[in-house]
Amino acid sequence: MFMIVMHHFVVNVWYQGMLDVHAPLMVGETIFLLSHCLFFIGVNCFVLISGYFSIKTSLRGFLHLYGVFVFYALLIAVSQYFCSTEYATMAISEKCFHVAVHSLMPWDNNSYWFLNAYLALYMMAPLLNAAIAGLTRVNYLRVLILLTILNVVFGNFFSIELLNTWGFSVAQFVYLYMIGGFIRNHVSLEAIKQFRWMNFGGYILSAMIWGIFVAVLVFQMPFLGRFFKAFSYNNIYVLAASIFFFLFMLSFDIKSKAVNWFASSCLAVYLLQGAVPYSWYIDILDAHPYFRNPCYIVVVSILFLIISLLFDKVRILIVKPLNILMDKYVFKIDEWID
Repeated sequence: MFMIVMHHFVVNVWYQGMLDVHAPLMVGETIFLLSHCLFFIGVNCFVLISGYFSIKTSLRGFLHLYGVFVFYALLIAVSQYFCSTEYATMAISEKCFHVAVHSLMPWDNNSYWFLNAYLALYMMAPLLNAAIAGLTRVNYLRVLILLTILNVVFGNFFSIELLNTWGFSVAQFVYLYMIGGFIRNHVSLEAIKQFRWMNFGGYILSAMIWGIFVAVLVFQMPFLGRFFKAFSYNNIYVLAASIFFFLFMLSFDIKSKAVNWFASSCLAVYLLQGAVPYSWYIDILDAHPYFRNPCYIVVVSILFLIISLLFDKVRILIVKPLNILMDKYVFKIDEWID
């Protein structure tokens, strides 16, 4: 999650032109580019984790997840319609209507692509879990090869519109979820620990190759450009870096109640970051240019992560009575469904 926070601050505040890709013009831009290539993998890793540990779908779980989405979608919508100059002339009643729609139906807004994709993945999890449990190793590999052809070759390389062209989709999440399930069922922890530093090296190498390709503008070349999208989640180098880093982190035995306590609010950190207008940070940088030093990205990201985690713990305490009341009735429905 720290990587995701860093990535968003880099491309939306400190280096706003990064996604409008051009060759780095100075040392600072080169540092930003390389750091971006290292941290862009956050979303992929988040879904890989979901696949590895598997999502346990239930009506109770769905309502809790939907409640989190609604809460933060409300903050994002209020921020978007009441704090942005873009909607300054819009009538209050119209603003309230859009806020209500985007909060209760977050999938109505394409800018909430992660919410929409993850909610869809959550609903599909029982079918995916059944497939993961029933597939032999050989058949599982065949499925992953097929998904790679669809998502990477046809989707990313050839940009077939009906497929997963940039990785901002449910198809990408299903693909990563299946990879995570394969690692859980068919790759031993002993082997993962044995190749710990090789996986770390693979992560660095994949990210650096990707960064070099972006720096020399490979995507603009007549032939190679067709087979390379600079900033897509299903870019082959981004996928490789994501999987290598996930395996590297998996090789450590991290068992801590404190870590689990904070991890339960990681999704909230991602959602909360969208609720704070990036223009506020940009105004601070314009007023205090010394904050443009890249070191401050790390400091601000750490502070934002800590504040967001604590904020979500307060949210949990506030909605706890409602959740207890809801669980009292929903639990019976879940039992009946099972």
